[in-house]
This record gives sequence, C-alpha cells and structure tokens, in this order.
Amino acid sequence: MLECTPMRITAEEVRITARMARLRLEEAEVERMTLELGRILDYVASLEQVDTTGVAPLDHPGVLTCPLRPDEVGAHLPQREALRNAPLVEQEHFAVPAILVGLSAERGEG
Repeated sequence: MLECTPMRITAEEVRITARMARLRLEEAEVERMTLELGRILDYVASLEQVDTTGVAPLDHPGVLTCPLRPDEVGAHLPQREALRNAPLVEQEHFAVPAILVGLSAERGEG
C-alpha cells in the first residue's frame, strides 16, 4: 500500500487558481479557501489508505445510460448573431484572454 502524506495547497496557489477561474477573492476568502481546499485534498489523500485488493477498477459507481441520437445537421445561429453578445470579437471570431500565459513564471518555474 502507498504511504499517504497530506497534500497542502498554498494561499498563492489559491490566488493563481482563482485568477485562472476569473474569480476575485478577498484575502479572508483566500484564507478560507486555502483551509477548505486543504481539507478536501487531505480527504482525497486519505482514500489512498483504503485496501482495494480484489476490487475491480470502475469508471462510475452506477450504471450509466446515455441515449444517443443521430448526429444530424440542424438549425444554427448565423455567425453575426452568435457573436452579438461576445465581450470581445477579433476577425469575426470569439476572442478570449489567454489565462495560462506566464503561469510558470508566477509559480517560480522555468
């Protein structure tokens, strides 16, 4: 069985994650989320201690039914209408800000 060590998340990692998710967290929220996410990670790490010898791996605890429908071309929005409420459009496409650019520099990597 693997040795389990508690996983810790830092306040800085919470800030980076919040920034990537476009969340504005007050410092008190960063502290609370650091504690709460740390507890969640500790719980997940504790699951590594469970003896699963003889338990077959599975991808879902229940039976999933996913009725399929034919893949058919249907009505769609005209491009102009689809882009109408977009906050930023470039060359007739949705434009989104890059969120991973410079992430390794923020973490002190590379």
